[in-house]
Order: sequence, then C-alpha cells, then structure tokens
Amino acid sequence: SVYFDNAGMAPSGLKAVAEILPFLENINVVSFSKCELTDEDVNLLGPGLAKGSIRVLNLQGNSLTSEGAKSLATTLSTNKTI
Repeated sequence: SVYFDNAGMAPSGLKAVAEILPFLENINVVSFSKCELTDEDVNLLGPGLAKGSIRVLNLQGNSLTSEGAKSLATTLSTNKTI
C-alpha cells in the first residue's frame, strides 16, 4: 500500500507520482486522503492510475467535483483491477 494522506502536493510531485504508479507491482491500495486534490490534480494522476495494478483508490476528503469524478471514471475505465 502507498499512502500520501494529509500531504499537499505540487503539480510536479503529482506528475512524478503518476509516472511511477504503473511500475509499482503488487500495490493494493493507493490513498490520497485529505490531500487537497482538485479536478486538475486528479487529471494529472489519471493516466498513471489507469495503467497501474491498484485495487483500491482512496480520494476521501479532497476538493473533487462531479466533473472531476466523471473525468476520473472515464480515465479508469481501462483499468481492470481497480
């Protein structure tokens, strides 16, 4: 499991995390709880999340709107494990 909970992250940090997510094997949980993520932040993470082998994604307590959730759902539609 990988937990980034309660940590504000700059866009460059989020992009770096997104780039390594597909290479993390056997990761069951990725949590960004209470990280003050916005729709734009989730869009940065989306491609990495879509390619990863994650089973559980926790985005609780962030500033996502229904549009961000819809965009993330579309991006994750190719992920067969989440």
